Amino acid sequence: MTTFSRRLLPLLLTVFSLLAMLCVNLKGYATNGHVWGTNQVLYYVNPNSVWLSPSALVSAIQTGAQAWSSQSLANIQLVYAGATNGSSLTLNNKNEVFMRNDASNGYVGETYWWYDASGHLVDTDLVFHEGGFHFYTGSGCSGGVYLEDVAVHEFGHALGLAHSSVGGATMEPAMPGYCDTTQMSLESDDISGIESLYPPTSTNRNTAPSVTISSPANGTSFSSGGSVTFAGAATDRQDGNLSGSLAWTSSIDGGLGYGASLSRVLSAGTHTITASVRDSGGLLGSAQLTVNVSAASSAAVSPDGALIPATTSQIVDNTGAVWTIASNTAILRNGVQAAYGWGTQILWKNSAIYVQGGDFNWWQWTGSGWMNVGATKPGGSTSGTGSADGTTVPINASQIVDNTGAVWTIGAGGAILRNGVQAAGGWGTQILWKSSAIYVYGTDSGWWQWTGSGWVRTTLSGGGGGPSPDGATVPTNASQIIDSSGAVWTIGSGGAILRNGAQANGGLGSQILWKGGVIYVYGVDGRWWLWTGSAWTPAT
Repeated sequence: MTTFSRRLLPLLLTVFSLLAMLCVNLKGYATNGHVWGTNQVLYYVNPNSVWLSPSALVSAIQTGAQAWSSQSLANIQLVYAGATNGSSLTLNNKNEVFMRNDASNGYVGETYWWYDASGHLVDTDLVFHEGGFHFYTGSGCSGGVYLEDVAVHEFGHALGLAHSSVGGATMEPAMPGYCDTTQMSLESDDISGIESLYPPTSTNRNTAPSVTISSPANGTSFSSGGSVTFAGAATDRQDGNLSGSLAWTSSIDGGLGYGASLSRVLSAGTHTITASVRDSGGLLGSAQLTVNVSAASSAAVSPDGALIPATTSQIVDNTGAVWTIASNTAILRNGVQAAYGWGTQILWKNSAIYVQGGDFNWWQWTGSGWMNVGATKPGGSTSGTGSADGTTVPINASQIVDNTGAVWTIGAGGAILRNGVQAAGGWGTQILWKSSAIYVYGTDSGWWQWTGSGWVRTTLSGGGGGPSPDGATVPTNASQIIDSSGAVWTIGSGGAILRNGAQANGGLGSQILWKGGVIYVYGVDGRWWLWTGSAWTPAT
């Protein structure tokens, strides 16, 4: 176990960590000699997590914080002050708790804190390393750790406790093992330690609310798509009736709402439903039950290989959940953003949901979060998802899907967009999918090939369906002409002769003719003119 400190004048920073292996010593609780100068310490939680829904994460952190005031008589209270987007270990006088998708030398969690010249703590940050451990909350742990179990230990550091050498104490320096829950209950050594830092002022202790769920009965089954009605009650010895403040959450669908009763349509699966409420003293009371929602008919499940947006606008998985992409690229599961997922494509392959994120990696839905599976499209190229060879935007399609699943379009001003983001500064008037390569006809009137990360100038043969047939005439038998360089010719307002949407060197006329590999225009002067590549010359 590693601890260190360094001076940040005029303040000091100290870090304590919780290891994932067993360590044993022979002395009792220890303190770091610094305490808060107040009996209420506000903290903020960043709800983003790979493994947990925002509501489950915040609830677990609150449970960990509550232990120190609910299980001891110490004159100190950790008070949840709301959400934050902070994720930096920094002195900003804001106590922040957040997850990081990294591994840190076997540490499950770490606590950083600062104190001033008078010895009082002024800031603390808690970080949990979910890149190295699978975090759970409530129940169902397998080969991972319960967040609330780790949070109790780290909040002990935040209040001024160091590691204890008493085996089984919450503040011992290592967890007893995976899926441990013993640290959620303070031992006498932990209680003695926290009460030494914040001596009790009374022998009267605030008690947590009592919560009951009256409907539905535990284990009840429901059909997919049906509404489920929940009802419950909450009473508190100090605050009285708190039923109207009950918060309802599902282990699958997240937050359901507030109140003594509510009705909701749940996704298919086995839900752990939690009703919880916090009293004015910050103590949490809760009750749980499970309900089962049957899966939708197999006929409703999307076909294997379904891809948004290439082949469909929504995907129905085998739990009956409906997946869509919002206009801001949020990944929606039954209309709610799924564990803060963002991306440009959703793929249903081999009974799993995959999303191509903004980092161009594919991420698999685990049921509660996202797991990175790499840059290769899962299952390889899916038949019918890629555009046909020779497809050209905007001539015969509005978008192109390449063999990696990327969606190519032309945006405002001619920006070349790959999955909605400009591709390496590309600009042009056409996109061509030919021989498994993306080509763009640039604003410099040249063809450019996409390399996977940038553009290279190229000479293109074959074209995107080729130039217009010899003898094509605008407006007689075509609305536009494509010449052998790929340029698109049209007639604009007032007879302006447009090449790729811009007037070609002041050209005006009533007809455009493509003949013998040459562009001709019948001018407003009643004569035919020939395009030289940069100007007009009279034609014989």
